[in-house]
Amino acid sequence: MNSQSLANMLWGLAKLEIRPNKSFWMSLEDVDVTLWDIENANPQNVVMILWSLASLDHEIVAHEANDTFLDSIIKIIARLAEKMNSQDITNALWGLAKLFPDFSRQHDNEVMATGVCAQALARRLELVWKEMHLQAKVLSVWASSKLFETSKKQLISLILEDILNDQNIHELHAQNVGLLSFAYGISELKDGRISKHLRRRTKAVLKDITWQTVAHIDYMMRQAGIQLDPKWNSLRNSLYQYGKELVEKLNLESFKAKESSIQAMKSLRLKGQTILTCGRECHTLAKILQKFDCETRIWTRYCEGSKSANLRLEKIGSANACCFLLPTSKEEAMMLLDVATMSVKENGYVYVVGSMADGIANLRTHLEASGWGSLKYDWIGSLAVVSAQKAKNSNAPFDLSGYKSRLTLTLPISCKTIEDWSVYPGLFAGGKVDIMTSYFLSCLPKFEENATVLDFACGSGVIAATLLSIEPSLVVDILDSDALAMHCCQENVPEVNESFVSDTWAKVNFKGKQKLYDFIVSNPPVHIGRQQNFAVVQALIEGSKQHLKPNGQLWLVAQQNIPVGCMLADSYNFCTQISNGRFTTWCASSEPIMIASSGKKRKSSNLNSGNSVESSKKLKKL
Repeated sequence: MNSQSLANMLWGLAKLEIRPNKSFWMSLEDVDVTLWDIENANPQNVVMILWSLASLDHEIVAHEANDTFLDSIIKIIARLAEKMNSQDITNALWGLAKLFPDFSRQHDNEVMATGVCAQALARRLELVWKEMHLQAKVLSVWASSKLFETSKKQLISLILEDILNDQNIHELHAQNVGLLSFAYGISELKDGRISKHLRRRTKAVLKDITWQTVAHIDYMMRQAGIQLDPKWNSLRNSLYQYGKELVEKLNLESFKAKESSIQAMKSLRLKGQTILTCGRECHTLAKILQKFDCETRIWTRYCEGSKSANLRLEKIGSANACCFLLPTSKEEAMMLLDVATMSVKENGYVYVVGSMADGIANLRTHLEASGWGSLKYDWIGSLAVVSAQKAKNSNAPFDLSGYKSRLTLTLPISCKTIEDWSVYPGLFAGGKVDIMTSYFLSCLPKFEENATVLDFACGSGVIAATLLSIEPSLVVDILDSDALAMHCCQENVPEVNESFVSDTWAKVNFKGKQKLYDFIVSNPPVHIGRQQNFAVVQALIEGSKQHLKPNGQLWLVAQQNIPVGCMLADSYNFCTQISNGRFTTWCASSEPIMIASSGKKRKSSNLNSGNSVESSKKLKKL
């Protein structure tokens, strides 16, 4: 396949938002780029390949795409950089920044293929940026700031000044302002003229901003040290107010999307049957079915409000049918299908609701392999209700231990190796160490001996295990709404003190009283299924203050583009951020603190009065 054919195919997939499967990425190994005529190749084709890969799903591509193939494309782009026009340079920089968000923090990046390519593109950018149209300049300066941070400060400052001149500034829309604010913040520029123009344009587009833009502007204000500048006070307050409204709107939209999946079950009109509901939202599903005179039984790993989890299938008994919403994890979906197979009577039915993005099309293979027949897909908009009939009874008992896998895991920071780490289907990051949790742990202070700590949304226990490996005297409690995650964490970290299977703060108490902690730490979920939703982050922030001791601190981590700052503003007087441009660790407290991280001391900011205060209570970096 030549470069043009491959570019056209990938571009089509990207435009149609089709998510290729693993076998597709493996097939790229068969593409022999050495057969391409590089010297006479059209740079646009190779750039379009990179752009399309980044557009498909940059995180999946970086993980699944064949390294040799990706490396080859990047090397070709480096060779062709001097022939590229301004649009090619913009697309190449954008694709590189999307695919390699941590590039600037890799110590050997200059000798890597990605580094050689980035430098070649930067040299070409210096020559052609003046030819770019306004939108291309915005994207190029954003991508350059992601790739180079402070090392190309002069070039980034030069392009920013040009974009923000009196002739161009009125053409910038809200998203542009967000991207430019991010570039200004991560490049650590201290240019009063640029910040003045950004402030002016932010005021003009304030009513059109998104929650991502709120996060970018807040990030810039904190990084540049202008958050407490009186000139920004009015704008900051308005920004936070809009941010909170946008978060509420996002949560509402997410809940509506979830509600549409639940309501799809109504189309079945099941009446007078015994039905087992499984997985997320099974309590809500049960309520709907009870309106049709159905007797409902529940098997779920999740707490929902005051409703408890139930993992004991043997006490539920058999049912005429089983209903569940298709989870995003394939392994969790297979576990729910096994629950249905073992619970539903012969000739009974299973009903599953999901979308193409959830993988509903692939369910047919798994249903047939599990002994289900008479498959039927009924589409309601973008959702499918899949029904299948059970062909024969299964006498196999349901045993959770059969879904457990074990691996060797090295904890961040302490580098302690655990030979027998347990994981179960559907856990965050597959129960392993993800890059954001690693970054979060690198930002945390060393907690004093015997301090009380709550790991909120503990998952498989990576954070709790790391903290205890560094300071064994800590009294660590764990909390998660997922009973299976809690079971897993207890296996992995038997040293934990108390465990709470709780939907946020509903069940965190001791002898009828609320428990109080020195530190609450969390990498909270920001999705419900595939829908972004910040309700758990909000609940964590709003409820944490009542569970902290007078000088206690809340530590949490999120992607940089999530507006945590505006959510913290109503609950805490003081907060600070530690960010690498991709992830941001937040520390909030009722008292001022001094934090040491990455060799820099950061003062907490008084969010209400605008005062900056130093504290004698200094925290050591891990």
